Amino acid sequence: MRFVTSRNPPTTGKPRSPTEALRHPGDRAELRANFRRADLDHDGRISLAEFRSLMETLDSGMSPEEIAVGFAELDTDHDATIGFDEFVAWWARD
Repeated sequence: MRFVTSRNPPTTGKPRSPTEALRHPGDRAELRANFRRADLDHDGRISLAEFRSLMETLDSGMSPEEIAVGFAELDTDHDATIGFDEFVAWWARD
């Protein structure tokens, strides 16, 4: 699984914040592609197991407990999954 991890690609010599980057269609499409890579069963949501796999792919070094806590923080609507909007909000944190 390959994820694009360049959150702040330079454009005019000045890096954009993740929030600014999401305003550009190409960057949002890149984020959507990353979300789809994490959504292993292609149901439009990221489960805890898929999030765990994502964290391992990104070599986060997080313990299983830390991953569960992080997942719970991202699951802002408390439906036991991470939707695209929740994923975007996570990615855009400054």
